[in-house]
Amino acid sequence: KLMCLHLLPKGKIAAVFGDLRLAVEAIQNRDERKLVKKLCAYVDETWIDTTMWPPSKWSVHMQKVRTTNDVEGWHNHLHNHAGQKYSYNGLNMYLLFDVLNLEALQVDKNAAKLLQGHKLRRERKSFMELNSNLKELWRRHATSELSTKNLLSECANMYTKYNTVRYAASLDDDRECELEEE
Repeated sequence: KLMCLHLLPKGKIAAVFGDLRLAVEAIQNRDERKLVKKLCAYVDETWIDTTMWPPSKWSVHMQKVRTTNDVEGWHNHLHNHAGQKYSYNGLNMYLLFDVLNLEALQVDKNAAKLLQGHKLRRERKSFMELNSNLKELWRRHATSELSTKNLLSECANMYTKYNTVRYAASLDDDRECELEEE
């Protein structure tokens, strides 16, 4: 649930986080409870009680899920336009400026296409389903069919199912975490 806070309305994130933080005491396993407390302290200091990255800056409530694939696709597009294969070395600065200038010239054309209802990028079926399910959950929450607590639970369940299938191979993670005394 903690990892789905970004899907809630920005004004409700701090209160829901406070409820989650209180629920940590119910964790039976002492070592697990310590780890979750440490995580909650980090989240609170970095993402909740902060002026640099408050919830209003990172809440994606009612927005489509985007991934790093979008950025990688754009980088590949730039490299292709520059006549080079994708490389971690990047582009020559002058070549990059030329390519970015050509991209800037396309902005008006792309804006017109978007206004006509065209898509400028392909979306994977899994992300279309995820976005569709999120949109339905947000609709139910907005019409009070679903409480904020249940919205968070539904989002967490949905993400758990999605990520379990995608990242099943990485579940064998034997890294050790340092525990602090309670």
